[in-house]
Amino acid sequence: MKIVRQTPTEIVVRDSSIWISVICGAGFLFILTMTARDGNWKGMLGSSLLLVFALAWLRRSTFSFDAGAQKIRWRRLRVLRLASGEIPFSAVQDIRIDETLGSGSGANTSIYRPVIVTAGGDVPMADVYSSGYDHFVRLRKTLLAFVRGERTPEAGGGTMGSVNPDADRASRLDQSVRALLREGRKVDAILLVQREDHLDLTEATFRVNQIDSQMRDDKEGS
Repeated sequence: MKIVRQTPTEIVVRDSSIWISVICGAGFLFILTMTARDGNWKGMLGSSLLLVFALAWLRRSTFSFDAGAQKIRWRRLRVLRLASGEIPFSAVQDIRIDETLGSGSGANTSIYRPVIVTAGGDVPMADVYSSGYDHFVRLRKTLLAFVRGERTPEAGGGTMGSVNPDADRASRLDQSVRALLREGRKVDAILLVQREDHLDLTEATFRVNQIDSQMRDDKEGS
């Protein structure tokens, strides 16, 4: 998920896996052509799995944050089904970062997606989770500041007119966790995250492991 357009009055965020559908669809057509030429009907049936994958990954979500209308307009494509809606800025209580574990070889790696929290229910901004916790923290900070009418350098220059307490708290917590990890106090870091973010022990451990992994990668790259 990334910002595809940003002006002082609008931010457009998009998440898309259509490129995976294109690859699977191209593979399906190639195998279908080859097996049909050879009369290999079993191969043609096997190629249908690629068509299933192509349809399953045919997903795209677009969220347009419109400061003039004070609304978030969203459109979502899910396997040939279209849906859309609007969320008033006044209804946005928070933008939460959901976390889960990856599958396959990345089963021990946390992946994330942003979710708009309203009194009427949660609205996921993406169907697919992806890596990059710091990216989602920055995205959340930018979008919340925009919804709350706070100016940011990205949205048109200048400094923020007011402080975003949620983003500042998250930044301070991240710095505290990193400091504890540098001191070898991983258990204390997990307990801190569990208490501050109101997570269970497993979720807090995943979060700290993610930060620890990022610190190791940064150290190896330096």
